[in-house]
Amino acid sequence: FKYWLELVKVLLLPNPFKNVLSAAAAGRAMKKGILSHDPDANVEMIPIADGGDGSLKLLIKYFGAELMSSTVLDPIGRTIDAQLGFNLETDIAIIESAEASGIRLLSSNEYNPFKVHTFGTGELITEAIVKGAQTFYLAVGGSATQDGVFSILKAL
Repeated sequence: FKYWLELVKVLLLPNPFKNVLSAAAAGRAMKKGILSHDPDANVEMIPIADGGDGSLKLLIKYFGAELMSSTVLDPIGRTIDAQLGFNLETDIAIIESAEASGIRLLSSNEYNPFKVHTFGTGELITEAIVKGAQTFYLAVGGSATQDGVFSILKAL
């Protein structure tokens, strides 16, 4: 194993472990494990996300955006505070649908595809438009819904 680590560069691209570890925390643990075996190993770690939970916090770094909070509706209509990313200089908005419409916002007894909606994600988009966003990046993983973004359009 040690000989192998001397020959290659190890690239870790961890995804978040839902409700357990962020992508960055998972990557740090993986890197630590490899380095504990061989402190000279060439290991690089880049946290990633699949468009669901955690995507916003990873993407704001690459777009130089700041987190902003907005009060919106969750998938079953409760008022919550959700975040979006915004770069005031470039007018770029980053919106993660899981922030407002994510399955993590529901308890298992609230899972019902006929009653949940993406309206809150539409409210986040509306907030970004009001702030002057011209370019939007929308991460759509982790949603609790199957409404085909109809409720996003309704909110707009």
